[in-house]
Amino acid sequence: MVWRFSEGGAGIRGALKPVKRLIKSWLSPVELKPLSLQQLAAEVTWVGAGVHVDPSVEVEMPQGLSIGNDVTIGRGVHIDAYGGVVLCDRVQVCDDVTIASSQPIPESACDPELWDERAFSEVFVGQDAWIGPGACILPGVTIGESAKIAAGALVSEDVPARTEFGLTHAGGELGAPVSVSPSMEPALPVADPTARRPGNGRRRLPNICFIASTGRSGSTTIADFLDKHPSIVARHEPRHQLVQLSTEYAHGRMTREEVRNRLERMFLDGGFFYENRIHVESDLKYFNLLPILNDIFPDAQFIWLMRSGYDVVTSTYSRSWFADKSHPVWRKIEWHYHKFRVQGDLSGDVSVDQWKSMNSFQRNCWYWTYVNQTIERDLSAIPKSQTMVLRLEDLEDRASEVLEFLGMDAVDLQVRTSNAAFYSKLGPDSWSPQQRADFENWCGPLMRRLYGQAEKCGNTF
Repeated sequence: MVWRFSEGGAGIRGALKPVKRLIKSWLSPVELKPLSLQQLAAEVTWVGAGVHVDPSVEVEMPQGLSIGNDVTIGRGVHIDAYGGVVLCDRVQVCDDVTIASSQPIPESACDPELWDERAFSEVFVGQDAWIGPGACILPGVTIGESAKIAAGALVSEDVPARTEFGLTHAGGELGAPVSVSPSMEPALPVADPTARRPGNGRRRLPNICFIASTGRSGSTTIADFLDKHPSIVARHEPRHQLVQLSTEYAHGRMTREEVRNRLERMFLDGGFFYENRIHVESDLKYFNLLPILNDIFPDAQFIWLMRSGYDVVTSTYSRSWFADKSHPVWRKIEWHYHKFRVQGDLSGDVSVDQWKSMNSFQRNCWYWTYVNQTIERDLSAIPKSQTMVLRLEDLEDRASEVLEFLGMDAVDLQVRTSNAAFYSKLGPDSWSPQQRADFENWCGPLMRRLYGQAEKCGNTF
């Protein structure tokens, strides 16, 4: 990986060289794949209009990066968006800036199986903020609107709005910041060039639909399907921060108020939406956030996307969910998915002793029932006119109903399977008698209620 940090300068900027080397060592040791601007625009959480990014910019986990309107990012900038990075309207990020939203966990506190485990902490940069050349923004920092960060500054604490942070080389007050040319090329493509200019979610609540499901239930497929509609902007798992947030809430480590505040900032302050489009977000991590999202967006729509427990358990069990590093594909799944997998004992659904006694297959069965029951319970408190229940197996036949539910005109869209498994799967026909009994124990009652008898699901024991 090529790191681009300014090597020149004296005073504060020159003195920070050792600190910058340390920060470099925090960031991912995995070499970044080169991305075209089109690919980057497709992967980030959101990109507004009038955004200009130098081709040398490097972004880790672009799914955690949200960029507002008229943002400019200069040469040699490195953004680690694992914990989430929000750049609001008209932010200017000058050359050689580093923004880190994650950092390594000390070896003494790290899970020995998760050698690359990190701590996530969102970075939020308010509108009209200016970050000077060579500055380093550390995890968890909030920079208020119209704040100015001096060149070479190391920012480890929040910066209030309309204040200056850091000193000039002479030790005086920060002078007039040098602008990054707004006409620099190339521009980052907008999400939808035919739509009106996107606006901040705080100014106008978007027309939005959330799709909740278990993992391996077709959330990528339905997002890809809906995104083909000219009046829909549909994304699959666009907010990487939710990987941790949803699970921490399920485990009781965050209060409802804390989660709501995080979601409001994520969507309303750091979200940018088209007035004349419906926005659809499909993410398994929404399974326990629906009541809070409904509070924030009273008119939002919700789709419960379910898939047969036979198929989900087959896929998640084969994908190493709730397994250990002895599983053949365990290392192919990024560490944070293992780390932030919702646990039965920590969620309070089963006792600590019972969870310890369960094997990985039993835990996968538990997961399918727990998540679907949570979604079903929470949707029952939302007006029925705002909710839809959809089985993945029926998506192709009910495609026009989905569009009608969203208030969209029917168009000829083809459903294509996305995010196919990269691993071998052993289905119910290969399950042991004990596994079949475990599935019946954990999933049988809900399967019969949602799908009818087993033979109607295309799977038999």
